[in-house]
Amino acid sequence: MSTFPEPTWAAAGQTVDQDSSALLSLKASGLRITGMLIRLLQMQFSSATNITNPQLRSLVWTEDPATAKVYIAASYSRQETDGTRPALFVRRQPVTASEMGLRPTVAGGPFPDQVTGPAYAASLSGQHNIICEGRTGDQAEALAEEVFYRMLMFAPVIQDDLRLSRFTVPGYSDIKERTQGEGKQAVKSFFSIVTIAWSTILQWNLTEQSPPFRQMYLAIDPFKHEQGLE
Repeated sequence: MSTFPEPTWAAAGQTVDQDSSALLSLKASGLRITGMLIRLLQMQFSSATNITNPQLRSLVWTEDPATAKVYIAASYSRQETDGTRPALFVRRQPVTASEMGLRPTVAGGPFPDQVTGPAYAASLSGQHNIICEGRTGDQAEALAEEVFYRMLMFAPVIQDDLRLSRFTVPGYSDIKERTQGEGKQAVKSFFSIVTIAWSTILQWNLTEQSPPFRQMYLAIDPFKHEQGLE
């Protein structure tokens, strides 16, 4: 069984005592934040010593879904499990962009020596939900509380490591019930949703080269197009 020790930080100055995450060199996006949240949850539940609530320490995650006591994955339909075992689903909510226009100066970037055009920027904002599903309402409550407090405490480090302008954990919802199947095959489960909100600044540069769509336009014969020959 694979286990992953959680990162720890010293009290003075929150200095990390191990190598920074590989995500440090990547630009934040909805997909990468989804992957980061899944990995953090897998690390948290990969060993009983990482779990705060003693009642949840038997819910150890493993790489083999058949043996894992808790299911952890991204989800869009939540049909991956039948509700008979606890699960943590990470679901991305809509991401919105707000243009910030032309920036007066170039703020570095991964290839500063190759930047030749003006710099632009946009503010990206998004939200992720972590759906904490249990076989009982008490189990769903315990899972949501475990995940909520862990994400809340790690939020400053996540924000810094991913170079986000904001990473907050506003709270978690009340307990809701869902039923899968019908009749005697129906299975009830309960869930609570931990909400995470984030934002980042995306910067890019436009070079003096002609945009690709100009070449595409010149390759089209307007006469043939109008006559329906293409």
